[in-house]
Amino acid sequence: MTETTLPARLSSSLGITYQVGEISVLRASVTRGFTIPLYPGRPGGLNSSSQPKSNPEKIMSYQCGGETAVLKYFWLKATLFRHEVEDTLSPNYEPPPSPYYIIVNGKKTRRQGRRN
Repeated sequence: MTETTLPARLSSSLGITYQVGEISVLRASVTRGFTIPLYPGRPGGLNSSSQPKSNPEKIMSYQCGGETAVLKYFWLKATLFRHEVEDTLSPNYEPPPSPYYIIVNGKKTRRQGRRN
């Protein structure tokens, strides 16, 4: 591993919580991560392989939310999130009738939403 690839293969996160009264909490976090491409000989499906030149996906994730136990015996939790992914890993299918595909890097994508 060279110095230029080392930071892309480290994951880190930073989070903070703030207690609002005795029964509620607000929270936020920022996380950096990665997904390593599958290479021949590594598990990943019967018909998949990847090019040795594929780069890991780089992911920045942002989350914020809250939790409360305002109702007795019932815990409410809500989260908003946003994931920004660079070098998205995508299947590149060979022409039919071949069932095989190669995992290649794609473009930058954004995923966002909420969890209740």
